Amino acid sequence: MPVTVAPVTAGALARSFQATGVVEALHQVTVLTEAPGRVVELTAPVGRQIAEGDVLVRLESGRQRTAVAAATATADKARAVLDDTRRRAERAAKLADGLSTQDLESAQLALRVAEADLAAAEANLAAQRRALADTAVRAPFGGQVTRVFVDLGQTLGAGSPTVSLADASVVRVRLGLPWASARALKVGDAVTLDTEGGRLEGRVHELGLELDRATGTVPVEVRADNPEGRVLPNASARVTLREAQGAEVLAIPESALGDRFGEPVAFVVEGDAAALRRLTLGERADGRVEVTEGLKPGEALVVVGVERLSDGARVAVQR
Repeated sequence: MPVTVAPVTAGALARSFQATGVVEALHQVTVLTEAPGRVVELTAPVGRQIAEGDVLVRLESGRQRTAVAAATATADKARAVLDDTRRRAERAAKLADGLSTQDLESAQLALRVAEADLAAAEANLAAQRRALADTAVRAPFGGQVTRVFVDLGQTLGAGSPTVSLADASVVRVRLGLPWASARALKVGDAVTLDTEGGRLEGRVHELGLELDRATGTVPVEVRADNPEGRVLPNASARVTLREAQGAEVLAIPESALGDRFGEPVAFVVEGDAAALRRLTLGERADGRVEVTEGLKPGEALVVVGVERLSDGARVAVQR
């Protein structure tokens, strides 16, 4: 019977593992108000792409603008008083011989009071300017608006949710893998994410250093570029993780495997006859399977014609 053979050899077998998870945008946040107020403008509807610093929501700001104007006037007045007080103190210093100690000390005290008054006025002005700035709710990073929580005219308290924002140009999936699988991986190993939106190629970004006591798994985070936004946050993903370089093992093509009563077997050529070998198998990857027992390196393994063979059958090796 004609057969094709290949020598049994050892080689690297890069294993792969599969898990499921939920796609998350790498950066995703619900933006909260810093100050209370009534909504007077919505500038970012759902789906809009925005840049970092863009205004998402504006609150009424009349009271804050008035407070800034008053604080500016107070600071200007305090600055003018300080300038006048400083000139008086400088003249007093020049006339030190003609002034009493008490007069000199009074001039220095007035200068320190004027400096403190200006510092307080400028601090108040900064606070009022911050309060005015807080009436404009801005994007902390560039991304896409995924949800709007407020309406025009609605009165909000400080810390109220306004808009959900996501930057899904890079996505991640957080998984829990059995220890035996996780320890075979390392940061940078290749992964594939299959979702309804399409397939993405990515890498292992982070491997946990301890087991989750509740699930008995190791936390693993994978990331993938998603520049066109084809894959949406919260989509289900089937993740395939692959070792960058597997261990050296005895591995054969899956096409060389046979089956006898539910047990895996293979055939090697000894002289001009086929000899059956019962196998114990290990990991599978890329069309090859690890053989832990049943074969030895260098044996002539039948890779084509296995299905027609029986133990002891006469064979003719095709060159």
